[in-house]
Amino acid sequence: MITFYMDGWQGTGGCTTIFTAAAITDGFIARKMNLNSTFGAFLDPVADKLMFLPL
Repeated sequence: MITFYMDGWQGTGGCTTIFTAAAITDGFIARKMNLNSTFGAFLDPVADKLMFLPL
């Protein structure tokens, strides 16, 4: 959230970097390591919605 409200190219670059990293790694590590939990199943859709909330 902090990078979203920063002025200048640092805010834009930081926000883009964080969003891209989150989009690429979303669930990748859990699937690769065969990890799952009830909390993770609940939190995944919530986290997806929170990523798009400021837009």
